[in-house]
Amino acid sequence: MKLNKNYSKSLFLFLLMSIFVILLCLIIFYNTKDITQKYNIYQSDDFIIVENKENPEAFCSKEWIYYYQYIKDAYLCTKEGKNPKKEKEAYLYIDLGEMGEWWADPFGNLQKDNVVKNKYIPDELINILKKYVHLDFGTSFISWIDEVKIKELTVDEVKKISFDVFNKVYDEEAVSQWYYQVDFDNDGILDIVVYSKWGMGRLGFTETYFFQQIANGQYNKTYQMNTTASITKFIQYNKNNYIMNLDMRDYEVSELEYDYYNCELYYFKEGYPQETVRITPEKGQLNVTVRKRFVNNFINISEGNR
Repeated sequence: MKLNKNYSKSLFLFLLMSIFVILLCLIIFYNTKDITQKYNIYQSDDFIIVENKENPEAFCSKEWIYYYQYIKDAYLCTKEGKNPKKEKEAYLYIDLGEMGEWWADPFGNLQKDNVVKNKYIPDELINILKKYVHLDFGTSFISWIDEVKIKELTVDEVKKISFDVFNKVYDEEAVSQWYYQVDFDNDGILDIVVYSKWGMGRLGFTETYFFQQIANGQYNKTYQMNTTASITKFIQYNKNNYIMNLDMRDYEVSELEYDYYNCELYYFKEGYPQETVRITPEKGQLNVTVRKRFVNNFINISEGNR
């Protein structure tokens, strides 16, 4: 009888330990398991879809990709490029091959309602833009801005400096292309910026390519800006270079105080935009929005009113 009791006790302890070990293994398994097994990620026309495998109706996120024909891969990862364990640390990475990459936020981790402060673009410059900037970049505005060191290159010159850059951007179907040497990322080294215009007239589409000069005279494409009916210019303020983009109105607005939809000012560092300030006229006032780069080597937007 005593033996049976000892046996029962041992069996109970064994079962208890077994349950504990199983639970521990499950905890370890789920803590080390990443969420990529939980979601399907696939391309549908010009969208990348992220949806719950078991219940697509419970979660489905669509990210529109302008250069969808260049998509090579898409997957969830953390800001550091690692496998995410939870949705709150997961972002969508899209490999666009020669066109670069794109980051998206399918799980809404950016907290867009937060107030975002400008760090690289000073209030003084923002106030100048608010007061003076118009389509003609008039003398009042220009007098406040120092001249940027910039050189327009001929086709032969850009080929001599970097045939690889020329080969990547040249397209005989473009209406026109311009090549410039300018330090767009404020490291004291001249980089290359290329404008490719598609379509005639004021509403023509323009692709702007940014090539950062790296070691040994090599150039790396770090960013691309796509604009329609816009004017872009480099300006300098307190020895820092910025690129300004004006989204023009497509009709005569001489009777209006502001003749643009929005004015965006970009500050680049290490080849990539670190901060953007957008000024938008609305109902007789100018709204100012600050946008930040937040991951690796692409501008993704944490946005809020300043």
